[in-house]
Amino acid sequence: MNTQPRRTVIVEVPGADPARDRHLFAGGGAAATELVLIPATDAALAIARESAAAGVPRIELCGGMGVAWQARTAAVVGARVRVGAVSFGFESLQQVARVQSRFSDGEAVPTLLLLLLPGSDPRQERYAYANAALSVVAVPDAEAAAAEARRALEQGIGLIELYGELTPAIATQVIHAVQARIPVGVVGYAAQDLGGDRA
Repeated sequence: MNTQPRRTVIVEVPGADPARDRHLFAGGGAAATELVLIPATDAALAIARESAAAGVPRIELCGGMGVAWQARTAAVVGARVRVGAVSFGFESLQQVARVQSRFSDGEAVPTLLLLLLPGSDPRQERYAYANAALSVVAVPDAEAAAAEARRALEQGIGLIELYGELTPAIATQVIHAVQARIPVGVVGYAAQDLGGDRA
């Protein structure tokens, strides 16, 4: 099975050490995803360079970074790497503003990251960061993503972000699953990145 990462997901978590706090989600092996936690936004550039040098064709940034850091990261890695970033739709704006305020106050808001990864088994491919309220689950399809989202609603999760092989239909299922009670962020790419992975 080929577990060379095809995607790097970079997530900012205060106190994280990117040399230690990383996890490989293999899925079916065709599109393995490496999660890397960083302590501050500016550390994303070094991880992006590392991923690009290793031949990873996609990099995705968490919702705390925004479009400006998406642009900075894209400039660092060059045109051969697609760079996406999580953003939130209109239905989530009021809730995500409250979450941002909680983060700003130093609160560890329980967060769930869902990685859409074909061939993955959500019963096995799970990761929890010990020093923060962060859980990451790889899911193979929309049904599994919605099931995890419903569980998150029951558990009091405050924020959900979606990464990986997304479609609007999958994101919609997750939003409906949480009954618009949890803000749901979705990774997106710039217009020039809408084609396939670079060779």
